[in-house]
Amino acid sequence: MTKSWLAALAAACVAATTSGAAAQTEIVFNTFGGHQHILHTGLAGPWAQGVEQATAGRVKVKFPANSLAPPPDQFDMVEQQVADAAYMFHGFLTKRVPLVQIAHLPLIYTNPEAHAVAMWRTYKQFFEVKDPYKGVVLLGFAAGTGADVFSLKDPIVSVDSLRNAKVWSTPAAAKQMTVLGASLVTTPAVRMFEIVSKGTVDAYVSISVGEAHAFKVAQFARSATLIPGKMLAPTFSFFINPKKWAAIPERDRTLILGASGEKLARLTRNWDEKEKNAEADFKAMGKEIIVAPPKFAADLEKAWRPLHDEWIAEANKLGVDGKAALAYFLAQANAVAAERK
Repeated sequence: MTKSWLAALAAACVAATTSGAAAQTEIVFNTFGGHQHILHTGLAGPWAQGVEQATAGRVKVKFPANSLAPPPDQFDMVEQQVADAAYMFHGFLTKRVPLVQIAHLPLIYTNPEAHAVAMWRTYKQFFEVKDPYKGVVLLGFAAGTGADVFSLKDPIVSVDSLRNAKVWSTPAAAKQMTVLGASLVTTPAVRMFEIVSKGTVDAYVSISVGEAHAFKVAQFARSATLIPGKMLAPTFSFFINPKKWAAIPERDRTLILGASGEKLARLTRNWDEKEKNAEADFKAMGKEIIVAPPKFAADLEKAWRPLHDEWIAEANKLGVDGKAALAYFLAQANAVAAERK
């Protein structure tokens, strides 16, 4: 990002957020997914309301009308104070914050709330001491619904169905697809429509049925294959610029943290609620929904289990007991999922 571009965005941001009576503190929070996406309506928006309530209105969170930077640039944008705070997809943090990629491992998903809470608890228990978010102040995590496989052609019911197929994917699921022998077209999710709508791929992955509707690509699929434990669950970090954070009075920082962390993770239940009717809507469009046959599920387990070992090895290199951290994550996710049964 050039300095002139950053300056222009900063000016636009100020203009968009300085109208009306100002609170004692205003946090300009960028939402790259737009104001209609569940990340805003179910997570960032309710979190902002919680912050304002917790601080008795002394802190207000303002959302620019349009994103101030592309999805991969959210961390840099906040570091450079174009916006005060933002959320960012963990798929764009693979090099900067490798420890949080635990949440993108395949076959460990239960539900969004359990996934996000497990992520926060694991961070506090194992990762925080390593200060992995240098350059920003972490506020919490959010998680989406687990990702399945969608076919524009014949239903995908085996690894052979994917081998040598041309598949659209986010970067987060690239390893899962590569080890299966798929040929990938990899872009951020906001660009998937232009790829899928042209029919240049045979399948798309990395998203749930609900997200297929949200990104308007459900119409192009003939079928969806649901994978037990999912190929991944998209997760997001919420963070704020450290200079902005330091400028907030200490009592309000404490209250903001109280409205964040696990409380923010619990808001992820809203994403699950939004997903409830997605499969029924998909079927109503004349599409087929298939549960992965046992052999397909077993073959995926065999192919993807080494990805767990890779993450454990990476965590060990960073001074974290990877095996213990993953076991703790799974235990916490299962415990939170059991609360809803």
